[in-house]
Amino acid sequence: MNITDIDDKIIKRARQNHLFEEYRGEGHGLAKVLLDCNNVILSFKEVLENTTDPDKRSMQQRLFEKLNTAVENVAETLKGNDPAKLELAKNELLEEAKDLVSPCLVFEEKVQLDPMLFLF
Repeated sequence: MNITDIDDKIIKRARQNHLFEEYRGEGHGLAKVLLDCNNVILSFKEVLENTTDPDKRSMQQRLFEKLNTAVENVAETLKGNDPAKLELAKNELLEEAKDLVSPCLVFEEKVQLDPMLFLF
Protein backbone atom coordinates (compact mmCIF):
# COMPACT_ATOMS: atom_id res chain seq x y z
CA MET A 1 0.00 0.00 0.00
CA ASN A 2 1.45 3.33 -0.99
CA ILE A 3 1.13 6.73 0.64
CA THR A 4 -1.64 7.86 -1.71
CA ASP A 5 -3.80 4.88 -0.75
CA ILE A 6 -3.38 5.71 2.93
CA ASP A 7 -4.16 9.38 2.30
CA ASP A 8 -7.27 8.42 0.36
CA LYS A 9 -8.47 6.24 3.22
CA ILE A 10 -7.88 9.02 5.74
CA ILE A 11 -9.76 11.53 3.59
CA LYS A 12 -12.61 9.07 2.99
CA ARG A 13 -12.96 8.33 6.69
CA ALA A 14 -12.88 12.02 7.59
CA ARG A 15 -15.69 12.68 5.09
CA GLN A 16 -17.71 9.78 6.49
CA ASN A 17 -17.26 11.10 10.04
CA HIS A 18 -18.26 14.61 8.97
CA LEU A 19 -21.43 13.41 7.23
CA PHE A 20 -22.33 11.21 10.18
CA GLU A 21 -21.97 14.10 12.62
CA GLU A 22 -24.19 16.20 10.33
CA TYR A 23 -26.72 13.36 10.27
CA ARG A 24 -26.64 13.17 14.05
CA GLY A 25 -26.96 16.92 14.35
CA GLU A 26 -30.07 16.99 12.17
CA GLY A 27 -31.94 15.44 15.10
CA HIS A 28 -33.82 12.76 13.20
CA GLY A 29 -36.61 11.05 15.05
CA LEU A 30 -36.36 7.46 16.17
CA ALA A 31 -38.49 6.21 13.27
CA LYS A 32 -36.11 7.73 10.68
CA VAL A 33 -33.02 6.42 12.45
CA LEU A 34 -34.53 2.92 12.66
CA LEU A 35 -35.53 3.03 8.99
CA ASP A 36 -32.04 4.09 7.96
CA CYS A 37 -30.44 1.41 10.15
CA ASN A 38 -32.74 -1.28 8.80
CA ASN A 39 -31.90 -0.23 5.23
CA VAL A 40 -28.21 -0.47 6.07
CA ILE A 41 -28.73 -3.91 7.63
CA LEU A 42 -30.49 -5.15 4.50
CA SER A 43 -27.82 -3.89 2.13
CA PHE A 44 -24.90 -4.87 4.35
CA LYS A 45 -26.24 -8.39 4.74
CA GLU A 46 -25.56 -8.92 1.04
CA VAL A 47 -22.06 -7.47 1.37
CA LEU A 48 -21.39 -9.80 4.27
CA GLU A 49 -22.61 -12.84 2.34
CA ASN A 50 -20.32 -12.01 -0.60
CA THR A 51 -17.16 -11.38 1.43
CA THR A 52 -14.69 -14.24 1.04
CA ASP A 53 -11.69 -12.97 3.03
CA PRO A 54 -12.08 -14.57 6.50
CA ASP A 55 -10.50 -11.66 8.43
CA LYS A 56 -12.57 -9.04 6.64
CA ARG A 57 -15.70 -11.16 7.03
CA SER A 58 -15.06 -11.53 10.78
CA MET A 59 -14.73 -7.76 11.19
CA GLN A 60 -17.86 -7.15 9.12
CA GLN A 61 -19.77 -9.76 11.11
CA ARG A 62 -18.90 -7.98 14.39
CA LEU A 63 -20.12 -4.63 13.02
CA PHE A 64 -23.27 -6.25 11.67
CA GLU A 65 -24.03 -7.95 15.00
CA LYS A 66 -23.43 -4.71 16.94
CA LEU A 67 -25.92 -2.88 14.75
CA ASN A 68 -28.47 -5.69 14.92
CA THR A 69 -28.20 -5.81 18.71
CA ALA A 70 -28.63 -2.03 18.97
CA VAL A 71 -31.76 -2.16 16.78
CA GLU A 72 -33.14 -4.99 18.93
CA ASN A 73 -32.43 -2.97 22.08
CA VAL A 74 -34.41 -0.04 20.68
CA ALA A 75 -37.29 -2.36 19.80
CA GLU A 76 -37.26 -3.72 23.34
CA THR A 77 -37.11 -0.21 24.82
CA LEU A 78 -40.09 0.83 22.70
CA LYS A 79 -42.22 -1.65 24.65
CA GLY A 80 -41.59 0.28 27.87
CA ASN A 81 -42.69 3.60 26.38
CA ASP A 82 -40.25 5.62 28.54
CA PRO A 83 -39.14 8.71 26.54
CA ALA A 84 -35.84 9.10 28.45
CA LYS A 85 -34.90 5.46 27.86
CA LEU A 86 -35.92 5.74 24.21
CA GLU A 87 -33.65 8.74 23.68
CA LEU A 88 -30.79 6.89 25.35
CA ALA A 89 -31.44 3.80 23.20
CA LYS A 90 -31.54 5.99 20.07
CA ASN A 91 -28.18 7.55 20.96
CA GLU A 92 -26.69 4.12 21.61
CA LEU A 93 -28.08 2.95 18.27
CA LEU A 94 -26.48 5.89 16.49
CA GLU A 95 -23.14 5.16 18.14
CA GLU A 96 -23.25 1.49 17.15
CA ALA A 97 -24.46 2.31 13.63
CA LYS A 98 -21.72 4.80 12.81
CA ASP A 99 -19.32 2.42 11.03
CA LEU A 100 -22.02 1.00 8.78
CA VAL A 101 -24.20 4.07 8.25
CA SER A 102 -21.36 6.50 7.44
CA PRO A 103 -20.42 4.93 4.08
CA CYS A 104 -24.09 5.01 3.07
CA LEU A 105 -24.24 8.74 3.81
CA VAL A 106 -21.31 9.31 1.45
CA PHE A 107 -23.13 7.31 -1.23
CA GLU A 108 -26.33 9.31 -0.71
CA GLU A 109 -24.34 12.54 -0.95
CA LYS A 110 -22.87 11.45 -4.31
CA VAL A 111 -26.31 10.53 -5.63
CA GLN A 112 -27.63 13.98 -4.71
CA LEU A 113 -24.80 15.90 -6.41
CA ASP A 114 -25.58 17.73 -9.62
CA PRO A 115 -24.19 15.67 -12.56
CA MET A 116 -23.28 18.94 -14.31
CA LEU A 117 -20.44 19.33 -11.79
CA PHE A 118 -18.57 16.53 -13.51
CA LEU A 119 -18.80 17.78 -17.10
CA PHE A 120 -15.87 20.20 -16.88
